[in-house]
Amino acid sequence: MTATMFKHSQTEPGAYDITAPGAIILIASYAYEAENPNHRLVEALRSILSAASAGGFKSADLLETLLARREVSERVKQLATKAADAAGHATVFSILRAMKGASHD
Repeated sequence: MTATMFKHSQTEPGAYDITAPGAIILIASYAYEAENPNHRLVEALRSILSAASAGGFKSADLLETLLARREVSERVKQLATKAADAAGHATVFSILRAMKGASHD
């Protein structure tokens, strides 16, 4: 695994490209904020992990636990990569796009 998997690049002012594993880690960092958890992001993350499980990923519960602890270790990066690969990168971004279009709480 290379460090570039988790880098983002600016495509135009205010717009960035990010990898599917990076997106999983990023949304989890906002989903599990201690003072203000974001339930919509938790649901999106769980949808991604459900798709990953359906694709054969066996560590969804472990990854969610580590993400909820706001851990960003090499192990978490490896698990996020495996989850994104199992779910399909297009599926990860499809779930995020659907969440973006959903009504706000």
